Amino acid sequence: DNDHPMAYAVRAEIRDGNGRLLWTTTQRHTVELGDKEANQNMTIMLERVANEAPAQPVTGKAQAKAGGASFWAVGNEPGWHLAVYPEKRLVFVWDYGNNSMTTPNPGAKTEGTETIYMASSEAGSLKVEISEQDCEDVMSGEAFPYQVKVTRNSTLYSGCGQDL
Repeated sequence: DNDHPMAYAVRAEIRDGNGRLLWTTTQRHTVELGDKEANQNMTIMLERVANEAPAQPVTGKAQAKAGGASFWAVGNEPGWHLAVYPEKRLVFVWDYGNNSMTTPNPGAKTEGTETIYMASSEAGSLKVEISEQDCEDVMSGEAFPYQVKVTRNSTLYSGCGQDL
């Protein structure tokens, strides 16, 4: 059936010794069969897969709590959330769930009514400032006991938080 020729594409991935995915292609690289010139040299971009990320990204407060998180923060424009796992990690998800970053939990410093985490990983730095101030989620109208500021590298995200 020459109306619908088979389409082929090249995919690539790099795994470690335990079979964990480290790098993978995220774009489609189409291959023309029988076209030797076009297939001579092909550049394929791979993107690093965040290591030790949970297999399923944490999408909600209930899941975070079930996973052992002690604090949850959320904000808008663009939508983001943060889960704090005591003595383990901080998981920050932004851009409506399209991006996420996990850092080791460095432990909190307390200054007056503020709790501050200064965390970093290969993906960058995360500064979390939690203030004991009433906060209302602008989208849902839900009331929270804390105001939260998250600075990812140099981008500031503002929102509200609560203990789980």
